[in-house]
Amino acid sequence: MPTHIKLGYQLKVKPSKHNYLSWRLFLDKGITEPILSVDALAPAMIVYTSGSTGTPKGVVLSNVAINSYAFQTRNDALKTKRGDSFLLILPPFIGFGIAELQTIITNGFNCTLWIELKPKEIVKAFFRVKPNYFIGGPALIETFLHHVPSKHKTLKLFIGGGGGISEEKERNINQFLLKCGSNCVYAGGYGLTEAGSTLCCSTNEIYKLGSSGIPLVKTCVKVVNTDTGEMLPYGEIGELHFSTPNMMIGYYQNEEATSDIIYIDQEGTKWVRTGDLGYVDPDGFVFIKGRIKRIYITRGKDGTVYKLFPQRIEEFFLSQHNVDQCGVVVQEVEPYIFVPFVYIIQKKANKDDLQKLYDVSKKELPAHMQPERIVILDVMPLTQSGKIDYLTLEKLSRSSEKT
Repeated sequence: MPTHIKLGYQLKVKPSKHNYLSWRLFLDKGITEPILSVDALAPAMIVYTSGSTGTPKGVVLSNVAINSYAFQTRNDALKTKRGDSFLLILPPFIGFGIAELQTIITNGFNCTLWIELKPKEIVKAFFRVKPNYFIGGPALIETFLHHVPSKHKTLKLFIGGGGGISEEKERNINQFLLKCGSNCVYAGGYGLTEAGSTLCCSTNEIYKLGSSGIPLVKTCVKVVNTDTGEMLPYGEIGELHFSTPNMMIGYYQNEEATSDIIYIDQEGTKWVRTGDLGYVDPDGFVFIKGRIKRIYITRGKDGTVYKLFPQRIEEFFLSQHNVDQCGVVVQEVEPYIFVPFVYIIQKKANKDDLQKLYDVSKKELPAHMQPERIVILDVMPLTQSGKIDYLTLEKLSRSSEKT
């Protein structure tokens, strides 16, 4: 703290009556004796999932799971070094936020922890602090694009995660970074709370448009056929499975849910089922294509049964000129079984676009993917981790269906 704030804090806050070590004594003792000795595989904390598509579950992470991510960051292609600066906006109650804090502490990085989660204020802080590394979710991206850029030549990596963005928006943020005088690209990443945090990440040199990067050190990925369980070759879409030292011990007091997501193969390797669809290209880049749980069976007007993929509908609407965000949910509507409801945020308010969107969707989408309703929202509901809150959208679709 600055001196004047420190003096005021000491006058206002009384020392704890509990036993504690001063900072100087803590450092001195660390030179001569271990401060703490723990079992590496013992539970260290419980972090709850975002609950964007279901009930949040408590993820039990071990000491080694949390520390492994710090090891990966130090020994991966991110090119971090002691003294690098981070602007951290990730809430410390989500898995990624906790993992990043541990990484910053153990690797000797400087950190500005920004707790005011207002996009405009975060962007202002970004240009004021000028960090070497920044990690943000998709909800922030549009705010950056609307900000008049100032020079930020010290930026080493601009990382995105917590949800996908369109390739168009990814190109736009790359152009924005170039205007800032930075050589960085929007480095997409992918991870799970159940896997301790990040599983894949891009860098400025290891990058493909639209991908989530390559697996981190000591992390393996395979793509599995959802029907047969067989491993698929490069380029084919299936469920993504990962093996990583960051993996959770299990869900808190929920062995059944744990056994549904974690398994050990014939060679004794422990894997986590992500529930996400994707593929791996021949260069090892991972591409995310949607959630397995967000696949529905529907019936076309011709009576044929089809699989309905909400993410593909989202990608279609995000490709339209005035659509900034899109969330698609489904409802059971006879006789079609499931039909899509589309919720969008516009780049510029224009109610006349609504009919155009209906017209273009009927023209370009297959009949079973055409929306029952398109709704323009002022604000897209998000979870605390910045992902689209599909549960809230489902409630909206049920209420609109009744009206």
